[in-house]
Amino acid sequence: MNKHIITIIIPVYNTEQYLRECLDSIINQTFKDFECICINDCSTDNSSTILEEYAQKDDRFIVVKLQENKGQGNARNEGIKIARGKYITFVDSDDWVTKDYLEVLYNTIEKYNTDFVAANFYLFNNITRDNRKLYINSDIFYDILIQKEEDKKIFLKRINRAQTSTVCADIFNKDFLALHKILFDMVKFEDTLFMWKAFIRSNSFVFIKDWIYYYRINQKNSTMSTFTFDEKLKYYNQMKLVTQKEFKKYLPCFYTYSSLSCAHILESVPLKKSKGMFNMYREMFYDKDYIVDFSYAFFANKIRLFIFMFCLKYNLNYSFFGKFCIKFKHILFFVKKQDSYS
Repeated sequence: MNKHIITIIIPVYNTEQYLRECLDSIINQTFKDFECICINDCSTDNSSTILEEYAQKDDRFIVVKLQENKGQGNARNEGIKIARGKYITFVDSDDWVTKDYLEVLYNTIEKYNTDFVAANFYLFNNITRDNRKLYINSDIFYDILIQKEEDKKIFLKRINRAQTSTVCADIFNKDFLALHKILFDMVKFEDTLFMWKAFIRSNSFVFIKDWIYYYRINQKNSTMSTFTFDEKLKYYNQMKLVTQKEFKKYLPCFYTYSSLSCAHILESVPLKKSKGMFNMYREMFYDKDYIVDFSYAFFANKIRLFIFMFCLKYNLNYSFFGKFCIKFKHILFFVKKQDSYS
């Protein structure tokens, strides 16, 4: 029998500077029926002391000490193993949430009876102290999305908004995760692969408009990871294998995502270095089944996809052409900005 309705899982590694703000935002929730599992992933700072302090004054806080640091994904998996809630949500220890975070997510998943619910979040710049809203397209809010041809557009719209990459601001039915054995399987890019599996294995999900999560960037000891292009290719390959094995109809969605993601990377690296990277991607993924979907791409991304596909076909270094995509994007932004003044 569940002791609490919601389990919050927080992996913690050397975030003493931000940890109290995170935990205080949990304590101050308007929805009270939760347990908060804090996974201390071998922190070497004062995080452990802070966690014990909160656990002593509130028995809803549970502290788990890991013996070996294996990364954020592994820490979350340990939390999933012992979670007793009907629903599971994830919060990073250097972030914080609004007072109605749990209430909004709980009321929505209960109302629509879906496998998971995804909300919007703020990007909080730790240097400038500015908040910026990230969001998905408004025309898909509050629709129950089920496994049918139409739900492809959700992937493509989220690809445009670059919002497939985090489990934060989401709530999941624990039985759904257990039934489909959805865990964090990679050390890096673990969030995106987790969400990709949740999307293609889900029978139903809902996106809501509420901004209820503050995602901190540009901080010391960030839980965000750096990566090499080799690691990025391994992650792409895992996404492709999951898609091919279970739902081939999503292959155009995968290729659209990986094309845009790879293109953005190649646009920011030197030409000499980018040629080898582009060849690695082409050799691993380009074949007769490589089809992208232009349907829901922004205009600038349609141009980017067209050029990327052209380069794949004729084995040309995309980075050379990609520099023009960046300039075009800046010109387009300037034109729109001038139009808004007129």
